[in-house]
Amino acid sequence: MRPRVGFITFGQAPWVSLENLKFLQGKVLTELQRLHVDLRVVETIPTSFKDVYEAADLFRREDVDVVLAFYADYTNEEFTCVLASELNDYPLILFSSYGSSKSVIPVAAMITSAGNLKRLGKNFFHVMGEPTSREVMEKILRLCKAAAAARKIRRSIIGIVGSPNLMMVNTGYSEFHIRRIAPALLHLDTAELLSFLEQVDEKEAEKVVNRVLSRVGKVLVQRKELINAAKTYLAIRGMMDKYGLDAITIREWPELASRSVTISLASSLLADDGVVCLSEADISSTITSLIMRLLADSDTWVGEIESVDLEKNTATLLHNCEAPFSLAETSGQITLTHTSFVEYFGNATGGVNVQLALKPGKVTMAKISGRPIEDRLKAMVTTGEVLRLPTPTSGGLSKAYVKFDSPLRDILDKWVEEGFEHHLIMAYADVRQEFSAVCDILDIDKMTL
Repeated sequence: MRPRVGFITFGQAPWVSLENLKFLQGKVLTELQRLHVDLRVVETIPTSFKDVYEAADLFRREDVDVVLAFYADYTNEEFTCVLASELNDYPLILFSSYGSSKSVIPVAAMITSAGNLKRLGKNFFHVMGEPTSREVMEKILRLCKAAAAARKIRRSIIGIVGSPNLMMVNTGYSEFHIRRIAPALLHLDTAELLSFLEQVDEKEAEKVVNRVLSRVGKVLVQRKELINAAKTYLAIRGMMDKYGLDAITIREWPELASRSVTISLASSLLADDGVVCLSEADISSTITSLIMRLLADSDTWVGEIESVDLEKNTATLLHNCEAPFSLAETSGQITLTHTSFVEYFGNATGGVNVQLALKPGKVTMAKISGRPIEDRLKAMVTTGEVLRLPTPTSGGLSKAYVKFDSPLRDILDKWVEEGFEHHLIMAYADVRQEFSAVCDILDIDKMTL
């Protein structure tokens, strides 16, 4: 994900040298161009409201994800007020250095603008420091990535196949609270997915199976079951293409399970396509997963707690469905096998699950709750490290053995006390700050644990 960043410089007070302003502007732009962003630069340093309106028009035309306002020196305070009003729906980052021989009072310029924006009801982020500082530039980049992810979520089309899962209340959600952050929710019927499944060409499914067999270590199911799983992947892919979906969540049982259908392998293959596909009609986890995938630029995993060891500050997480191939340490550790919930919930046999232990590495774990409390959505985020699983996984499960960075007892207490659901989303990157910023942009209360 490469954020599109609008850049504007303020500082045209009567006593400020234009030559110095241009020098400072160039210095900042040099450092920003080293980042993984696409810049849309307003070269003119505004001296009139007309200049500000033209800058706002440029940013809208260029469809930027975020606007970075650099305070090279003191400026007409009204200009920032007008820019913020014109770009009310755009995240705004205020940036200034601490001062130099080329500037007079840049920090004061940013402070005054920040105070004005607060009273206008415009939310913003701020960064202070030298543009040559790696820490400063990394903070700007994190905020830009968060803004791009938030914008993508607001523009994503997310499919929900089937009604809420049997026996599950906590995967439910408040429709219009969720639509505040992801307006384009599309309710689809399981019957249509089954219709797609019936129409899949078996030869195409055979091609998928042959690709899959070259990427796994063990296969404990019959080929006809693999073909059925490959058809499921192609059917979901076809439904997503028909409706232009960016992500999808599907109720599997009993409707699919009774036909010996699971989405585990399909979800893994869709992850290869860069698509989020989760089971259990869990829309809030699907949105969380899409955000985490955008921020980490890698596959994500949904899990829940199996067991806890407070002395080691570790927990074993598991799930019975989604497991992207990329999250295994080696392809030889991936097993395709049966899953018990086809029998439990579908009174049938068969189905193909992707069984693996998640690879070691630094991870961020997060969850947006789709069930508001006191009219507010909330989220939680924490970090840790996946270690090698002490004992092999089995039964068609994917598992992760995680050592948490914060005290696990405190995390569990907060998890329970704040009423979060049992699923969490894991990504292999430290994106805690970015996720927190996304919550700020989407107006979601958050807890960093």
